[in-house]
Amino acid sequence: MEIVQTLIILLGLSFVRASSSSIGSEFDTSPSYSKFHFEEKVLEKLVRLEHKMQILEEKTDAREKFNTAKLDKINNIMDAMKKLNTAKLDEMKNIKKQTETFVQSVQDAQIQDQTRFNKSYQEIVEHFKTQATNETNIYGDQINTLLESFSSKIKVFTEAEKKRESVIELMQSNLDQMKKRFNSSYDQIVENFQVSSNKKLQEIISNIQTVVVTGCTNGAHTVSAGSLKFPDIQTSMGVSDLSSFKSSGKFTCQVPGYYYIAVNLMSYDDSTRIEIMRNSAAIHWQYMTGYTKEKSYWTPGASAMALELKSNDNVWIKLVSLKHIYQSCLTIFKIN
Repeated sequence: MEIVQTLIILLGLSFVRASSSSIGSEFDTSPSYSKFHFEEKVLEKLVRLEHKMQILEEKTDAREKFNTAKLDKINNIMDAMKKLNTAKLDEMKNIKKQTETFVQSVQDAQIQDQTRFNKSYQEIVEHFKTQATNETNIYGDQINTLLESFSSKIKVFTEAEKKRESVIELMQSNLDQMKKRFNSSYDQIVENFQVSSNKKLQEIISNIQTVVVTGCTNGAHTVSAGSLKFPDIQTSMGVSDLSSFKSSGKFTCQVPGYYYIAVNLMSYDDSTRIEIMRNSAAIHWQYMTGYTKEKSYWTPGASAMALELKSNDNVWIKLVSLKHIYQSCLTIFKIN
C-alpha cells in the first residue's frame, strides 16, 4: 500500500511539474493571457490529478482486500491438505499393524502345531515301550507289525511336517513381499504428495509476490534512437537484476503474471514517437508530443498499458528517432 502511494505521489509530482512548466512557458510566450487564467488552468489540472489519485487509491485498497481473501483461502486449502495427509497416514499405520498381527498369529499357530506333534510323538513312544515290555514274547509278530506301522506313520508325519514348513516359508515369503510393496507404495505416495504440495505452494507464492520498479532519467539529454534507459532507480521491490535494467533499459520478467507499464516523457521536439516493446515486438506506439513550429518549451506526454508477461520476457521503451529528452520515468509493477 505504501509503495503504491509513493508511486502515485511521484507520478503526481512529475505530472504537476510538467504541467506547470508547459503552462508557464505557454503564458510566457503569449502575454495576452492573465495571471488569473494561468492559476485557473493549474487548479483545474490539480483537481483532475487529485480525482485520478483517489480512484487509484480505491483500486489499490480493493486489490489489498482481494489479496487478503486469497491468503485466507490458501490457508484453508493447506489445512484441508494437512488433514487429508494425516488421515492417509493413520490408515496406512492401521494396515501395517494388521499385517504384523497376521504374521504373529501364523507364527503362534506354527509353534502350537509343533508342540502338539512332539507331545503326540512322545506319547506314542512311551505307549509302545510299555506294550513292548509287557508283551514281548506273546505279541512278537504284532510288535513287528506295529513297528512297521509306526515307521510308516513317522514317514507320513515327516512328509507332512516338511510340507507344512514349505507352506509356512511360502507364506512368510509372500508376507515379506507384501511388506516391501507396502513400504514402497507408502514412500511413493508420501513423495508424490510432497512434490505436489511444494509445486502448488510455489504457484500460490508466485501469484501473490510483489514486483515493482520505477526508473527515471536525470536532466536533459540528446538521446539516440533505440532503447530508452532509466538509470535513476526511484523504487524497486522483487527485482533482482537492477544493474541490467539500469544499463540496458530492459526489464526482464522473473515472476510470470499481468504487469502494468506506465511511461511519462518530456521533450521539446515535435512528433516524439515511442514504442512499448515486448522482446522484439512493438505492442503499442504513441506520439508523446505533437507538432510545434517553435521549440521554446518542454512538452510532457504519457502512455500506459497492461501486459501478460512470461518468464524471461523483456519489456522496454523504444525511441524511434533522435530526440531531446528531459526528466522522464518508466514504472512497471505486477498486478496479478
